[in-house]
Amino acid sequence: MSSAASAHAQPAQARRADRDLVVVISPFGEPAPHLIAAVGHRGALGILDLGLDAGRGREALAATAAWSSAPFGVRVAQGCPLVVGDLAGDLAAVVDTVLLGVDAPWSVAEAARGGRRVLVEVLSVQDALRALADGADGLVARGNEAGGGSVTSRRSLCYST
Repeated sequence: MSSAASAHAQPAQARRADRDLVVVISPFGEPAPHLIAAVGHRGALGILDLGLDAGRGREALAATAAWSSAPFGVRVAQGCPLVVGDLAGDLAAVVDTVLLGVDAPWSVAEAARGGRRVLVEVLSVQDALRALADGADGLVARGNEAGGGSVTSRRSLCYST
C-alpha cells in the first residue's frame, strides 16, 4: 500500500491529531492559498486568513480548495466580510476548522455549523472562559508579540486556582 493510501486508511481522528502538531496561519489580512496548500501537503494544519476583502477572500478559498490535498481551516478576523454561507457547497467538505479572531463577526455556534471545529483567539482569562462557555473546541492565546492588527496589549492567561 502506498504511503498516500496508507494515510487515507488511518482513522480520521488519528490523521487530525497528527496534523494538529503543526498549525500554520497565513499572514493576517493577507490570504495566502499557496502557503496553506503547501502546509497541507506536508501534513500540517493550514489556516487561511480570509482577510478584509470579500472578493479576494472567496478567490483565496477557492484556490486553496483546488490546490490542497488536505482539509484546511480559515481565520475570521474583525471586519471580515465573508459569512458562514461562504463555506457551503464544495467548501463544506474541505474547511474543517475555523479560527475566530478577536471581535470576529461570527459566533462560535455559527462557525461550528457543519461539524467544523472552532478555535478562538483570546487575550485574557476572561476571554478564554467566555469562549469555552460558548462552545469553542480550543483556544489560541494572543499576546503583544502577535503580528498584525491593533490588538497588542500583553495579557497573561496564566492564573492559579
